[in-house]
Amino acid sequence: MKGNSVQEWEKYWIDHERSLFGKASRIYRKYVLSFHVKRILGLYFQQNGFYVDCGSGSSESSMRLKDINKSYIALDKSHLALRNAVNKVDNLIGIAGDIFHLPYKSESIAGIYNLGVMEHFNQSDIVDILNEFHRVLKKDSFIILFWPYQNGFIQLVLDCITYFLTKICRIEFWYTPEEITRLNSKAHAYSIIKNTNFRMEKIHFSYGDFFTHYVVVAKKKT
Repeated sequence: MKGNSVQEWEKYWIDHERSLFGKASRIYRKYVLSFHVKRILGLYFQQNGFYVDCGSGSSESSMRLKDINKSYIALDKSHLALRNAVNKVDNLIGIAGDIFHLPYKSESIAGIYNLGVMEHFNQSDIVDILNEFHRVLKKDSFIILFWPYQNGFIQLVLDCITYFLTKICRIEFWYTPEEITRLNSKAHAYSIIKNTNFRMEKIHFSYGDFFTHYVVVAKKKT
């Protein structure tokens, strides 16, 4: 499995932009998650250089990242999402690309992060993705993965809504492409990272994003 196709993600972003769920999600990303992202990334992304949001989507969660000594890149397979990202977020470079094959030289990137991406892949593919991240990262650099928690409050609410609409009301509804690898515990995150070339640094889990994500921070092994 290599995730959803470009066409599926383009359809998702077209539908997302028009939907009530999409409007609510934008409010959450802009007025809750963006503050949390800025705080967490500020703890680990210290060196100057290029930082890549791998699987960026609209990048609204990155809107408060404005350090003049850092350059932020939104990388996604959806051209529509990238257009929205560079139009809405200042000082952001948009690059169409595949997270399995990043268009960067080895040891050229200062840091990588993403939000709500890893859960769309099976664990074997996740290991491949993270080892590709390892290839392009500079020595002593970090990855920061905002990874949905299986029993997070927002996930439970959305799953209940989905069940009610699709199973009870028989209405076609989906709020995101299939999430097959949500994290069910911190131990689950450790079990995945140990199969890569990264060393686990810390896992954050807090009210900053309403306990929605395990924020997995791992460091490139030297």
